[in-house]
Amino acid sequence: MTRRQAAGRSYPPDYVSAETLAYRLDVPAHLVEILVREGQLPQPELLGSLKRWDFADVRTFLKSATGRFSDGKVEANGRRRDVYLERLKRGSSA
Repeated sequence: MTRRQAAGRSYPPDYVSAETLAYRLDVPAHLVEILVREGQLPQPELLGSLKRWDFADVRTFLKSATGRFSDGKVEANGRRRDVYLERLKRGSSA
């Protein structure tokens, strides 16, 4: 997606291509695949034969560096475990 195409939308898409993800992160398009390969971005999901990223998951993944997801464990689906929410579910604040 070009910036001109993105500018014509009234809201951003939830599932984005590598090009749109690069635009939303304000990085060069070729950097998305590098960041995915290095584990600095989550793996895309397949929608048919299209690779797409759930932008909400990308935000969560990136925010994991702030410590909320501090145990470093990753679930089978590639998402980071949210330790804070797990503790709330168990009734523990520690």
